[in-house]
Amino acid sequence: MKIKYSVFWAVAAVFLGGACLPVYADDEIKSEEPVSAESLESLEKAAEAGDVEAQERLIKIYGNGEEGVSRDYNKVFYWSGKAAENASAKGFYGLAACYLLGVGVEQDSQKFLYYAEKAASLGYVRAEAMLGGVYVVGNKGIEPDIGKARMHLKNAAESGDPEGMANYGVLLQMLPPEPGESEEENKILGEKYIYMSAQSGDPMGQYNLAALYDKGGYSIKKDQKESLKWLAKSARQDNPKAICQFCLSVFGDYRSSFHEIIFADFTPYATQEEAFSWLKAIAENREPARLALFEKDAELLSCADANAYLSEFYRQGVGVEKNIPLAKECLGRAVDEGCSFALWLATLDFPGDPDYPGDKIRRYAEIQIAIKILEAKDDPSVCDKLMAALHRSQSLRGVKGSRAEVFAFAQIPQANGASPARSFFLGLCYENGYGVDADREKAIEYYLQGAEKNDPLSMRNLGKLYFETGDTESALKWYSKAAELGDNISKEILEKIPQETKDKLQE
Repeated sequence: MKIKYSVFWAVAAVFLGGACLPVYADDEIKSEEPVSAESLESLEKAAEAGDVEAQERLIKIYGNGEEGVSRDYNKVFYWSGKAAENASAKGFYGLAACYLLGVGVEQDSQKFLYYAEKAASLGYVRAEAMLGGVYVVGNKGIEPDIGKARMHLKNAAESGDPEGMANYGVLLQMLPPEPGESEEENKILGEKYIYMSAQSGDPMGQYNLAALYDKGGYSIKKDQKESLKWLAKSARQDNPKAICQFCLSVFGDYRSSFHEIIFADFTPYATQEEAFSWLKAIAENREPARLALFEKDAELLSCADANAYLSEFYRQGVGVEKNIPLAKECLGRAVDEGCSFALWLATLDFPGDPDYPGDKIRRYAEIQIAIKILEAKDDPSVCDKLMAALHRSQSLRGVKGSRAEVFAFAQIPQANGASPARSFFLGLCYENGYGVDADREKAIEYYLQGAEKNDPLSMRNLGKLYFETGDTESALKWYSKAAELGDNISKEILEKIPQETKDKLQE
């Protein structure tokens, strides 16, 4: 996992954590009964009559979008205004959140400040947490002010607000100590607040704690298992940053290493159904603005990556009912976007699903791989991986590739000790004059290099060339060796050769 502490990361954690989850997540809402149509109507009548508790309850209901009730920010703003008329701190906070985010009303930073400060003055600590988050990064019409940010976040943290503790903890990791303070003590205190926030169930606290366990701190030792555990906890609360980071942590390496998904990598931390749903959320790009990670040059788990992994979930029926058409659809999208892991998948043979992924997807993947080989021609290790994938795909389909593809391989530096796939493709170049002058002897030389490394395609083409030159004995030798290694086309060719010819050569 590559979670890094940086000013950008800390600021993003504070701002997004503090500003994107308004009052609607108060703890007491969890213990209340689901809202029925009758109870909602009753609440609204009481609220219109001036019942502050009913007004505050409606703010939460419409803000959270509870069972049977859709989120409705227009109603959040309306009932927040009604509650504010009764000097309700939650009403002031609801108005502040709406004006900050521009939901239910046009965004207005000055009105946000007015109402947030009114709520904070009444002791509503969530307002302190939100004010602190905004002052860290600033907002339209609000200049960043680290002094105010620190004051508000400290007040929220010391009052036990989970979000305030999470954000103040990050701020203490980020800021230099003030006169009379110790950097080490500040960082330890910050880690303590992050830990307390995570333990209380705050999703950003859990996310920040995962970063601490990934990096290691003063009081928290590096522990990748703990990091994944807390990321999963945060992801279960629909924290998009945690969802993306968890999936990147457990699936990201497959993009470059070209090996199968090991589902056991995530099962200690999340169920198969959870992992499937998180990948699906990324693939559908439901939170495009929040999928960027902690730094501009950080890795991303793209929609294409997620679609490639989903294709295997659907194909194998992991976390979801097996569905080959959907598996093809996901893989096709990932191949279209050039996802390396998807290109590798498209070159595989699936004995349990012989028609998967289909010639159309496989062929397009081969074209994409050819382009990538040309782009990576100065990196032999990458070229060899890509060539091996294409080589395997074309051997399954019994084809030797298009002129454009093989021309790309002619650009690859030629060297002894090349991989079997590289030797095979260079043999094709010299056999057919793709990118170089046709040279049968050179073609045989490269095919022999591949054949010596047990490459059946090189053996098959050697058989073809030797037949063309009249060396039937050598041709049968290499066709037979290729057939022994499972090359079906070589088997078919051998079956067509008259038995008397075979017998004569054996005499």
